[in-house]
Amino acid sequence: MSFDLRKADMDTATRSPTRTVAAGPAPAGRAFGVHHGIAITIEGLWGAGKSTAAHELGQRLSGHGFRTQLLHYGPRHGVIAHLSELLDGAPLRHRHGAGGYSAPHHAVVDVLLRWCRQAYHHQHDYRPALTGHDVVIIDHGLYTALAYALTVLGEHPPQACGLGADAAPEAMMERLLACVRPWFLHPHRAFFLDVPWPLARERAIERGYGGGDAASIERLQFLPRFDAAYRQVCASLPERITRVPVGLRSVEEVVADIEHEVLTLLQVPEGADRV
Repeated sequence: MSFDLRKADMDTATRSPTRTVAAGPAPAGRAFGVHHGIAITIEGLWGAGKSTAAHELGQRLSGHGFRTQLLHYGPRHGVIAHLSELLDGAPLRHRHGAGGYSAPHHAVVDVLLRWCRQAYHHQHDYRPALTGHDVVIIDHGLYTALAYALTVLGEHPPQACGLGADAAPEAMMERLLACVRPWFLHPHRAFFLDVPWPLARERAIERGYGGGDAASIERLQFLPRFDAAYRQVCASLPERITRVPVGLRSVEEVVADIEHEVLTLLQVPEGADRV
């Protein structure tokens, strides 16, 4: 699902940010032309506030005059629609009870199927969006797919994932990056909303994610490992991922920090290879 923010409410988009760029005026809006848009992703656990922050950021950037598009996922039809129905409605991983997989190889199959869908979106939705916009904001994150794979594959012995029994933890991350390299669109900058997993869990329950089942053992087992894996991904790619502390800060304060860095990125000279 995507929508263009160029017609967004400008009163909301232009309100004064908490933090300015280099204590100076924001750069004038300009179009970079074909192939010169930048990709920004908002990363974090379920319940971290990714969609809210992404929408606020999009409003602000549109207010500065940039052609901005906010993407959740691309359109789902045909094979992608059927694949999504399988993954979201009847996954190999059970989301209730004890959770987990009935067989180790199911984790590998699950990751493979999810990456087939990811590869389609990267190539047919995210990259094309960059050709017609100055900024494309992906509100569900892209590195979350790596964190998910790292989590579920890590539940099984390394041999089940094609690694040696004495493989170091970093070996799995290297293997995953090698697998996605042909199609993965690394964003120009990713922002990880740093929210402790217990707080993110409570927020996700309030929003009805996963049926809002507060007693789900699967949720309690999976989220701590998912959080640790996500942080491992962030640590592995410090040049691409910025950690944004959230805590009790308001959405406006959090987004102001992100806006500051994005506006700085948008001042890169025209003609530079930005994809």
